[in-house]
Amino acid sequence: MLPITGNPYLRLRRITPLGGYKLELEYTDDLVAVLDFTGELWGEMAKPLLDPAFFARVTVENGYRIVWPNDYDLCPDVVRYWAEEGRITTQEETDAHFAKLLAREPQLA
Repeated sequence: MLPITGNPYLRLRRITPLGGYKLELEYTDDLVAVLDFTGELWGEMAKPLLDPAFFARVTVENGYRIVWPNDYDLCPDVVRYWAEEGRITTQEETDAHFAKLLAREPQLA
């Protein structure tokens, strides 16, 4: 399955925990971003991630999927958008971004 970005070659090259709830992401197009997940981890599945040592056990699967040992994962397309923005955006901003993408690319809908 292609990511919504439409680029099958765009991959997450590396993810590095920076302490606390910060992750540095490096993509194959050389985009590097630091995202701070402080206050962004909620729900039953995210509870183990509130332990910084567990949060640091993050991995990348197949060049796309950011996942923790309890199978908590993040949508690769959303994370890429956040990386491009340099921050975790609000739900409204994220929804608006993807609505615009889907409006421009009806074959993805």
